[in-house]
Amino acid sequence: MNGERLSRRQSLSAITTAGIGAVAGCVGGTEESDETDDADGSHGGDEHSDEPVAETESAVDTPYEVCMDPMGCQEFDAVPETWVTNDGTYADIGVALDVTDGLEGLGEPHRYYTGYYDELPGVSLEKEDLPELAPDRSADRELFYELDVDLHVIDPKRMEHTFGLDEDDVEELEENVAPFFASYMRHRNDEWQQDYEYYDLFEGFERMAAVFRRQERFEQFRAFYDEFLADIQSRIPEEGPEVLIVRALGDEPEEFFPRYIDDEANFVKRWRDLNVRDNLEGSGIPEWGTRLDYETLADLDPEIIVAEGQHDDDITLDEERFENVLVSYMQSHPLADSITAVREGRVYPGGINYEGPITLLFQTEIAAKQVYPEEFTEDDLFDREELAAIITGDA
Repeated sequence: MNGERLSRRQSLSAITTAGIGAVAGCVGGTEESDETDDADGSHGGDEHSDEPVAETESAVDTPYEVCMDPMGCQEFDAVPETWVTNDGTYADIGVALDVTDGLEGLGEPHRYYTGYYDELPGVSLEKEDLPELAPDRSADRELFYELDVDLHVIDPKRMEHTFGLDEDDVEELEENVAPFFASYMRHRNDEWQQDYEYYDLFEGFERMAAVFRRQERFEQFRAFYDEFLADIQSRIPEEGPEVLIVRALGDEPEEFFPRYIDDEANFVKRWRDLNVRDNLEGSGIPEWGTRLDYETLADLDPEIIVAEGQHDDDITLDEERFENVLVSYMQSHPLADSITAVREGRVYPGGINYEGPITLLFQTEIAAKQVYPEEFTEDDLFDREELAAIITGDA
């Protein structure tokens, strides 16, 4: 920020909630006085609030704080202008808030698909121009110093447990460069996630809106999404067809990783929202460390199979290639006729399972048309221009 740049550990300082007192600002977009106490929503005392706290978009001068596990509460004297993040979830949130002019790097750019933005006028992100922070899941600590951003939108625990840094490394980067402020939201299956709160996608989205002072943008987006989802759910049965979610091992797969439609993981939210039944439920098949062969698929005999991907070049993001290569290969298998989904042509591409709010919209639309093709015959289930106007601030 040049002369107005946030000073390290002064303007963007991690603070515990004990002894802070009230921070001038607003709660949920409503201004509060400097003298508010705990009963009025301040963050003094021993426990922080579950709700994010921040200023409105128009006021940017006074300090504000935002609370999120595992960091606790973070105080900001100014809105971060430059930032980095890890994968597609928070990068997509940044696009939805229209703050990616300040995005300086991505940890795993191959886990971020930007193709859906092509359908939104005025919305884009050229991720090829951004440096990769963690090649082969090994964080380049010196690159963090070189980029010298105002905020690391990365879960610090994920840095320690996935990207080869230890707690001292993370503390050093916080002290000398900038704080870490994010919470891993894709799923909650790792041991290191169990000792702090797990947020759903929109809870994390709201906290990022509070950090970047784009709460009004968030509220508009959330209202748009809620209306979209309400319309879909008004048109589907309470109990839908049985779906098996997998990740295919290769374009011509002999084996598949199973994916349960659990009660909280964000990367299967759209399947919960569509009221499908999980083909794996009650099967006794472990979700992690297990591979399904065609014999197991035949025993499970799902009505629908959805193959999801994790990378931006996966076949699951190319409908024509998916049909001509992966589906054709499955149909040629000797056991194809024993698997209802394969026999009846109901094997579908599931896109990428690193979802932010924009990706979720598009992939929920795709999934609804796959699961309920006779109900959802429209080309589009939401207005692209209206969504783009919300994102760009023209709504």
